[in-house]
Amino acid sequence: MKRLFCSDFDNTIARKGKIPKENVEAVHRLNDHGMDFVLVSGRPAGNIRYLFKKYGIRGHIIANNGALCLPGGVGPAQGYPIPPEEAKALIDRAEREGWNYLFYSEEVCYFPTSWSRLLGSCIASGIVNLRTGMKVGSFSPRKPHFLEKGAFKMNIYVKKDLQGLIDEINSSGGLSATQSGDDKVEVMAGGVNKLQGIRTLTRTLQVPMDRVVAIGDFDNDVEMLEGAGWSFAMSDGSDRAIQAAKMTTDPVDRMGFVKAVDWIIAHPEAGLLLA
Repeated sequence: MKRLFCSDFDNTIARKGKIPKENVEAVHRLNDHGMDFVLVSGRPAGNIRYLFKKYGIRGHIIANNGALCLPGGVGPAQGYPIPPEEAKALIDRAEREGWNYLFYSEEVCYFPTSWSRLLGSCIASGIVNLRTGMKVGSFSPRKPHFLEKGAFKMNIYVKKDLQGLIDEINSSGGLSATQSGDDKVEVMAGGVNKLQGIRTLTRTLQVPMDRVVAIGDFDNDVEMLEGAGWSFAMSDGSDRAIQAAKMTTDPVDRMGFVKAVDWIIAHPEAGLLLA
């Protein structure tokens, strides 16, 4: 039976948004040894499809921190959109507080109209599409029309008390939140995290959770690092990620991703519940 190798993107398989050649080659070695690669990221599905095509990678997609699962990278999609009324309440608060924020659907990045003016609309749209593969749309905060079609993640950019905001959102019940980076809170539907997305994929592929290997570096990776049969954290990752993983590996710029891949290829039974 196959194993799934589930990787975070930024600072895990990629550095500054780019995947080094040696890491692409490591993914191909996983495939050669009968393991499926899964990119599990806070990034939207459209951007991950773009990255797969750019780097010649085959695999499954778990986007928006687990809110959207695309077996084989194409689907059929299994998603958990943000409840529209909960999203509207957060939009109202973001406008009152003066926070910058945006939303992602499967293929579109939605900016509030104030951002569109700031970014220069047409020019910004072209740059975003060229660099990420995502389409760009704008909306009036009073009429967020796209929510009824399905938005899977909201990014909120705040300068202080991120953990307080995260705790407040998570206590609401209808939404879940995590930190990604120094100033970004990522908001999804309640109960959504990367592990939940992986479980959705394993049910579809009929792969037991003990056959899942995970690698990541930050707090939004904690659940999948704890729930996988085997897991690696980057040694320059957050304290919570390192504590959650079974092993550490070097940072991505010191071949840490490659070393994790080669270790699991050399130890194919690691983490398995053997009879």
